[in-house]
Amino acid sequence: MKTYFINKHGSPWRAQGVAGLALLVSAAGSALAQAPPAQPPPDASSTPPPKSPDAHLLNEVKISEERRTEADGWIAELASPRFDVRVRASRRLSECGVSVLPRLRRAYLASRDLEVRMRIEEIARELYLDDQLYSRNAFLGISMGWPTITHAMDPRVPLGAEGIHVENVVEGAAAEEAGLLRGDVIILLDGEPVRGNRIGGDPGSFSEILRRRGVGAVVTLTILRFEHTLEIDVTLRARPREYYDRDSPALAEQRRNVESALLRWWTERFITPDPPQDADAPRP
Repeated sequence: MKTYFINKHGSPWRAQGVAGLALLVSAAGSALAQAPPAQPPPDASSTPPPKSPDAHLLNEVKISEERRTEADGWIAELASPRFDVRVRASRRLSECGVSVLPRLRRAYLASRDLEVRMRIEEIARELYLDDQLYSRNAFLGISMGWPTITHAMDPRVPLGAEGIHVENVVEGAAAEEAGLLRGDVIILLDGEPVRGNRIGGDPGSFSEILRRRGVGAVVTLTILRFEHTLEIDVTLRARPREYYDRDSPALAEQRRNVESALLRWWTERFITPDPPQDADAPRP
């Protein structure tokens, strides 16, 4: 953290009787004879369709023997007579990430145990949503006060910028970890003036810019704190699930689209037979 201060398209033609018509037909025939042969239309089937954003989720991933044994053991424990063992196995499988999805698919198709199939469906759903939604939107973790602060209200706010008043800091979020405090005023993002949020999820607003930066991105915020101007580096974290239907119409629409895609993915990839071969299994 360091402290500094800011200063800144012929002519018309008409056929004359039969002779004129014959002349037209003759000229047309000559033009056709000289024209190059028509090219066949491109074969649409030769162009591969674009991959869907979830196409990778059932790709086989080479994993260690130890990890494979653990995953297979947890899958087996989903059928345990003990409730606590089933719960623990579900949690461990969820923590494995999408690399376990091919093994879960085979287990789902092989099992006739209703609870096992329900647990696998729930795990697969959570892994899908995490990969396609929750891990893709960054989150700072503050509540912004209204109205925003202008240069006329505080000369330290650059002209054209809007000072964003930090009304609250979400516990455990990136902002808290970086040291932002309630009452701070954010005036710059990576050296550029910030704008507060707008109705409709304006792509140029502060929270939308941060959301698109991505989880793990490091941003530098310039803030006013009492009489000081400070720079704070913040490592953005994933947006908590409970914040997806708040404030941003773009996020709410994204969530609806991903949940719709999840239903298609589950139906096409888990309900159909012939699962992909295991990359770890010996080939015939």
